[in-house]
Amino acid sequence: LMELNFNEPTINVIDAIKDIENQRGKPLSYSFYRWWKDCEPGKSFSSVHPKGSYFNAYKISPNNPCPTIIASSGAKLTHWGEPNEISDQQIIRLQSFPDDYKFLNKDVKYFCGMSVPPFMTQRLAGQIAQQHLGVGEPADLKTGAWNLSDLKDVKKNGKKVLSIFACGGGSTMGYKLAGFDVICAVEIDPEM
Repeated sequence: LMELNFNEPTINVIDAIKDIENQRGKPLSYSFYRWWKDCEPGKSFSSVHPKGSYFNAYKISPNNPCPTIIASSGAKLTHWGEPNEISDQQIIRLQSFPDDYKFLNKDVKYFCGMSVPPFMTQRLAGQIAQQHLGVGEPADLKTGAWNLSDLKDVKKNGKKVLSIFACGGGSTMGYKLAGFDVICAVEIDPEM
């Protein structure tokens, strides 16, 4: 049994992307635009579609946490004020990957949508280290922008982990942020 007491403030979209808020992704096609224009920020396009279609298309709200990033090609996260998808860099930031992560020329949305957010894994792994392994201190929790070079400043807890179902490396990076030494990562999808 684990006690999860995360007493952190909510990270809203605008807080996560404030320095890159002006970036825009692809403009919406007409089929998406016609539902985007009537959709309220923080809602799915299905809220305005007469048959409830386009439930994977979402107009994000700057004042709420980001909805789940989905790898599906039909899924869209759109800007709240302009009819565009959010940019790749914004997806990276909202999924809590480091700004300089190498996606190996893969589709960023797919890659991030197939990965566990590093900050989420960091929090869970840190709790496991403290409560069940008796190691580590409260982690220096990351929020917002960060880079791979920040990993060198993480205090190690002396424990090794194997990252299974590693996907794009989000959980693996979270283990590293929590002080673990990742000795191996296993993933069946060759795209990852």
